[in-house]
Amino acid sequence: MADINAFLGRVMARRFQRTNQYRCKLDLAQFTQFGNFAGLPKAVELLREGLICRTTTTPTRQLETTSVNLAIGYEEKYVIGTTYNNVDCTFLCPLIDGTNQVLTLFHAWQNLIQNRGKVGQEANMVLTFPGTYRLKQGMRLELFTGHEPNRDLGPTRPELSTAFEYFEVYPTSVNGTTVDWLTLDEMMEVAVTFAYTHWQQVEDGNL
Repeated sequence: MADINAFLGRVMARRFQRTNQYRCKLDLAQFTQFGNFAGLPKAVELLREGLICRTTTTPTRQLETTSVNLAIGYEEKYVIGTTYNNVDCTFLCPLIDGTNQVLTLFHAWQNLIQNRGKVGQEANMVLTFPGTYRLKQGMRLELFTGHEPNRDLGPTRPELSTAFEYFEVYPTSVNGTTVDWLTLDEMMEVAVTFAYTHWQQVEDGNL
């Protein structure tokens, strides 16, 4: 008969993945040639470091199926396609040189899709080609093992436990944030929803 205590001891000794040990990086170097991003180098750098993304989720893949009634009297399902669900991220908005550059950057990214311009600028409203605004490869979610105590060395350096790469990424939604005179000492955040064509899990040997 299986010993549940031995099982728990074996599992607990290896610890569990913690949901707060991660970083979500956006490398926007692909877009730095556009004027929209030229004045935002510090925001680009913070997003590349991946530490101002306060919340996100691991990627989702859903297989679409169809049902076929077989002659022998039962129904069987077959896969006919794959849906990669959007990913939601919440980013902190630090003041950089006295301006809210992170929020500005995401609006500038959406302006690559459809230029709404700024006050005093032309807004042509023309939708651009996907190759202009999709981040080909540069969004990466990394999960870490955390600090593991060692009797001799003390806490060890966190290691990557797994990572996910997103491809052809772009922001479908930059959500508004409530501002309120009665709220004190609360940091502003911006919630962004990203679409992408697919994701891949990084092989353990390449972490």
